[in-house]
Amino acid sequence: MHMPWFPGNKKMKMLLTAAVIEAEAHLIIVDTGYVGKTDIFTRLEELEFDPSDFDLVIITHVHPDHTGNNDVFTNAKIIISKTDYEFARDFSRAMLETENPLLIFKKFYPEYKGKLAELHAQSAQRSARKYWNRKNTFPKENIIWIENDPVLPHFLDLWPTPGHTPGHFSVRVTGENQSILIAGDAMPSRLFWKRTLRENTPRYDSSLYQESKKKIEQFNGVILGGHDRPFSTHDGRYINDDMIVL
Repeated sequence: MHMPWFPGNKKMKMLLTAAVIEAEAHLIIVDTGYVGKTDIFTRLEELEFDPSDFDLVIITHVHPDHTGNNDVFTNAKIIISKTDYEFARDFSRAMLETENPLLIFKKFYPEYKGKLAELHAQSAQRSARKYWNRKNTFPKENIIWIENDPVLPHFLDLWPTPGHTPGHFSVRVTGENQSILIAGDAMPSRLFWKRTLRENTPRYDSSLYQESKKKIEQFNGVILGGHDRPFSTHDGRYINDDMIVL
């Protein structure tokens, strides 16, 4: 498995990760980065992969830094949660139509109050204006909903890990010698491992998030978060290789 990490949102100096799974007759990528950002393709080229070679894209959750380049993988089926997609669609459309983003934000994210809610609401409206109207990010002819129990290669399992978003899924890859869990933003980095830090982006449901986090913390193997390098659950150390043989 290859990790084409890339800078992504340079304004926030935030590392983004994707995972390329090369096994048997399959070439799979989990998450596709920000729309319009070419860093992921530079990394794929360095690893000698072309987007047209992939047969499967798996999306952990529908945020613009994880779904932005879906349409570039023209020969791939895209596995994604319908629950997550519809929540993001309805939220973004409401944000595009409203003159009161705070009211919409509180409707979709009732946990948040005060100044923090106002800041998140303004940010969400800017994000909706910038990203949601790009319709080909979710090409209908290529979508397979996770809720329809798609047939997956035998070495892949999808773990429901909601909380960060309503339909977040993590991807477990099982090899002959070890397994890796691609956790998306259910465990965005090693910093969250068995700690009580909170993400900068709003959670859909903190209670569900904590349940998912506990589930991930029981996993034995390697964890790849959505914004960090992979690390071993056995000793907590980072794995700095660009490729992990499972």
